[in-house]
Amino acid sequence: MDIFLDSLQFYAPIFNNLILLLGVEYFNNGYFLGFFMQCVAKKIDEILPLDDKNMNKEEQNRKKNHFLYTIPLFLAIISDTFQMFYVINKVTNSSSQLSGLNCFLLISSAGLTLGNTINISHELIHRLTTLEQAAGFLNFVRVMYCHYPIFHLLSHHKYVGTEKDPIVAKKDETLYQYLPRQLWGNYVVSWKCENERLIQQEKTSLPQFHYKNRMIYNTLLQLAFPLLILTIYRRKGLYYYLWMVFVAVLEAEIVEYLEHYGLFVTKDNKVSYDCAWNCPQRYTNMSSFKLERHADHHVNAYKEYQISSFEYSWPQLPESYLFMMQVSMKPQLWFSIMNPRLESFFAQKEVPKEHQEFEKKKLDNFYKQQLLTHSIILLISFLF
Repeated sequence: MDIFLDSLQFYAPIFNNLILLLGVEYFNNGYFLGFFMQCVAKKIDEILPLDDKNMNKEEQNRKKNHFLYTIPLFLAIISDTFQMFYVINKVTNSSSQLSGLNCFLLISSAGLTLGNTINISHELIHRLTTLEQAAGFLNFVRVMYCHYPIFHLLSHHKYVGTEKDPIVAKKDETLYQYLPRQLWGNYVVSWKCENERLIQQEKTSLPQFHYKNRMIYNTLLQLAFPLLILTIYRRKGLYYYLWMVFVAVLEAEIVEYLEHYGLFVTKDNKVSYDCAWNCPQRYTNMSSFKLERHADHHVNAYKEYQISSFEYSWPQLPESYLFMMQVSMKPQLWFSIMNPRLESFFAQKEVPKEHQEFEKKKLDNFYKQQLLTHSIILLISFLF
């Protein structure tokens, strides 16, 4: 019974889908979910107790591989797939009462939940069963991100924390410098990893043309879903779908930026708990299937999310991933918060109290600005 009750928290992504549906159906508004995720979620994180407790060995053994923790993963993907078609149908329907602004805001908000399912696929490709891995991969097809498993498993996990890992953002590298090289670079790295695999396993001199090259099929598969959308909803639906996917992939890449910012920590490819930033905010962890316990994921890549661990001694962000994504979009604020934390980490010292007070003041002011900005957007979305 305790496992059933514990697993209920991980239906939070479906709750997010319901918020979007509520806003559209009852208020004819496309920004309910966007406002919730940008502003309200932080307050929920502040109200709920921190997710900083770890299981003992007995609890881990009971909850490991338990199907009640796998069901929310599958249902979140299914729910979001229905939401994708619902949203595209809504914004392309000639009888829809949504304004052009609300259509744009609705698609953008739906892109945020779609981005979260990239994280769910990430969890599933690390599982050991064929069904789970297949479900994760098929969801990548939906977001035109089929190359992700190759570069993630063959490059990122292999080289995390080293100069060879292209995902680790360099100190003082802005998000806007990082994103262009990542959005294209991940695809290039995937080809490189697959070519190296085939050269080693198949002894071929032309791996890029080999029939076992998964990147050939993945590249073609990435066209499958947009062709389906084009067939059903014509060009207008395709444009909305592509924007939704762009928002989702952008969200995933911003998370990659903040997960490992500046943490070049190993020289011998030995992964340690120092390779990723972590945080214990509960609601964000519920929504992301404990993605914020990212250091433990790298050390124990095949450990299921429900039994992952957290320690305050590991690199720690001052706020949740969801909120720090917004902070990262303002480079000077991001650097003023993160660089002193990075320096304290490398000096093996606690973050000074003065800096923690400085952070709190800066982040509180930033949140007030965000709340005002998104409240104005929400108000405008009701008026137009």
